[in-house]
Amino acid sequence: MSLGRWMKAGIVALGVSGLAACGGNNNNTGPAIYDVELSAGPSNIYSHIWVTISGIAMNANATEIFNANDMTWAYYTLAEPVTVDLNDLDNGTMRTVLSNLHISSGNYLQTRLLLTPTNQPLTSSAQAKTDGNGQALQWNDQIEYMQGSTRVEAPLEVPADEQGLFVDTAQILGAGGTYDTDFDIDIVHSIVPFQQGNALGFYLQPQIQTHVLSLDGAVQGNLATTSLCPRGTTGSNCAGQVIAMAELPHYDAAGNITYQAVREAAVDPTTGVFELYPLEPSTTVGLYQIVIHGLNMRTMVITNVPVVTGTTPSSLSPNAALAVYAPTMLNVSPIPVTLTQSAYSAQLSQPMTPYGAGHVLFTQTPTLTDVPSEIRWASTDPFTGLFNTPVALDGDTMEETIWVSLVQPTFAAVAPYNGSGNFGAFSMGTVYQVPAVPGSVIAAGAAGSTVDFAPVAPIQLATVPNGQVTATFTVTNAEGYDRGQLVMSDIAGIVNSADISGLLGGSGGSSNCSTATMSCTIEVPVGSSALLTPGTYYYPYLRLWKSSSSAPATLVDINTPVNLMAGGNGSFSVNIP
Repeated sequence: MSLGRWMKAGIVALGVSGLAACGGNNNNTGPAIYDVELSAGPSNIYSHIWVTISGIAMNANATEIFNANDMTWAYYTLAEPVTVDLNDLDNGTMRTVLSNLHISSGNYLQTRLLLTPTNQPLTSSAQAKTDGNGQALQWNDQIEYMQGSTRVEAPLEVPADEQGLFVDTAQILGAGGTYDTDFDIDIVHSIVPFQQGNALGFYLQPQIQTHVLSLDGAVQGNLATTSLCPRGTTGSNCAGQVIAMAELPHYDAAGNITYQAVREAAVDPTTGVFELYPLEPSTTVGLYQIVIHGLNMRTMVITNVPVVTGTTPSSLSPNAALAVYAPTMLNVSPIPVTLTQSAYSAQLSQPMTPYGAGHVLFTQTPTLTDVPSEIRWASTDPFTGLFNTPVALDGDTMEETIWVSLVQPTFAAVAPYNGSGNFGAFSMGTVYQVPAVPGSVIAAGAAGSTVDFAPVAPIQLATVPNGQVTATFTVTNAEGYDRGQLVMSDIAGIVNSADISGLLGGSGGSSNCSTATMSCTIEVPVGSSALLTPGTYYYPYLRLWKSSSSAPATLVDINTPVNLMAGGNGSFSVNIP
């Protein structure tokens, strides 16, 4: 089991994946045999999302800092990295990226999925890919999106990229066992857009879950296609960007409960089919709630959905390593979609505090569960603290039903406990914070309007006070850049930043920067050596660009990590080329 993005709410407990007693063909001798599958999804916004996988590293110590020369790490690299388009890996589709690894048996408390850094010279695998314009990739990790009718390419920035993507899953590998393990990158919750001049930038805030495939199961459903927008389009008379989510109860560090998504899939508008796979069996985690939402449609909720070990999506070919039982079917015939014209948007009326980097969980409370449930999720632009684009919310009632095997679901249109079109909004910051309860309340706006709401600041963990990091700059080329940001990130993503444009001769800049001393001071949490990430160990880097240029920012790694796990303040010097 993986807590995945739940770590962002401050949870520090471990999930467990790959129980030794259940790893296939366990003969209790020799190393474990380990395969890595990659899955992702869903993405209804981006045309392509390429990442270049270079290896994997595992450690028995939950707070060990990754170092390729540290022999405590089980460290494996590919002879040639593999470049994968995450958009191809939705609805049960997987890609094998590492296979037949011989890993010493034992209990591994952290894993790093290693990427080739975005700005390093292109690997052979990246060079072999072409974007939607028929051009070669420009970066090892690259994103493509539509701006009107134009395809736009941008680098996918990965903070602390040489540390890999942190996976907070404990894995127990038994001697002689075989483990076909899926690493699932949740695109909806991992890709964070931000504004840079007139263009968009993107960074990867890794939200990854792992699953041993032989232990898990599947849920399948399909919607009537007559009301679905064609792929890649949205319109006022059809349901667009439709996503199905499998949700489980989640308790935060303060004991508050919400239903949150643990698996998502885009509904195929051509067939109406969606596959939620892999999912942990209900005998381990309990019954699921399935939420289906999109633009211009009523949200649908199906409760009490079981998942059976060994079931797989019917669209997958039989696999000798897996069972071939039918998945849990949500419906007998296609489920009709109820279209609405009541959508409005929500935007923050003030930046997320105390740091700009964070996200908001938009919830409604179905009458069948009486528990706030995730309907939407939106990350803030880490440099402004606001949503890059207002978040679309539906102002209508929702439709609810209880799952019954081999029975066509009959939905009832009901107002959630929040009220029709009303939402709760829980501000969720860094790994060092938990959301305040109650959160913000959003009253439904008129169709087509934008409603501003004030975020209720998340609560910082009492064990993690704030400290300061001071960076002192030397500018080698005064004409090189006139805009820039100093970014403080940990292995879970961006924590805080400062606008250093004033130090480069550009306009604006952070009030915490001084041209007299050529320095900036950033506030960050300190003193959390017990957190699994490991906490308050920072990897600063620079984003530099010229205001007169449309080129993406130049990323400059600062090869001096700032270790504040013991508390106190930190400092470093950096040269701007």
